[in-house]
Amino acid sequence: MFLSWKDEGLAEGPSNGNAHDRRRPEIRNDDAAPDARCPPAAHDPSGNGFSHTGISPEADGFRAFYRLYAERSGKSRWGDKTPEYVLHISDIAETLPEAHFIHIIRDGRDVGLSLRQCWFAPGHHMKGLADHWQQGVIEGRRQGSGCPHYIEVRYETLVSRPSAVLGEICGFLGLPYVSQLERYHERSMDRLREHGDRRTRDGMLVVSREERLRQQQLVSRPPDPSRIEAWKETMTTDERRDFEEVASELLRDLGYEV
Repeated sequence: MFLSWKDEGLAEGPSNGNAHDRRRPEIRNDDAAPDARCPPAAHDPSGNGFSHTGISPEADGFRAFYRLYAERSGKSRWGDKTPEYVLHISDIAETLPEAHFIHIIRDGRDVGLSLRQCWFAPGHHMKGLADHWQQGVIEGRRQGSGCPHYIEVRYETLVSRPSAVLGEICGFLGLPYVSQLERYHERSMDRLREHGDRRTRDGMLVVSREERLRQQQLVSRPPDPSRIEAWKETMTTDERRDFEEVASELLRDLGYEV
């Protein structure tokens, strides 16, 4: 079960529409809990830290669902990390005014190499992956600029200086920093045990539990700085040319080497 932005396909993973689609939220039955992917919208169901200003049955339904999920794990705060939500920051903020958004931006070439291995990849050609990355970054930043609770985090800085970046994120969320945050990998398998096969509503297998666990195997390891600029070692000359043909301007604007 997870919060989704309604469309005709699976709500999890990359958006099936364009950056200006406006989908209404719903709660759907699928897995036991929201998928552990990024960016998060955080909330304090206990009333400490965040206050509600939006009152509606729809919003209260989302709050109730995630509050129950958090309580099951002994937590007082919850977050949802689903990549396509970067295209729906404005809608989510309108529905849940207390939502805080953390937009993690990574060199698009590394994103493309990683994403094309996933079952929810929008394609496998670098031009398509570049367009997908560029759309998400540009639209996320555009919508985030109008959101009172939005920050950007660079993946490269998070991986190379986790203590400093996590401290900033905790300050943004109104949480105390604890070193346990950097040892997430020691507890990650408890979360991954919730994963099962993902199927369509008529029962057709979309991706197996084994494949989902394989794709998320890195969460059982500590941050690895060697993954920064991995494209320099693994991307072919043609792949780099294709990606940069589409997204070189944005890469340059973000300060990445081109």
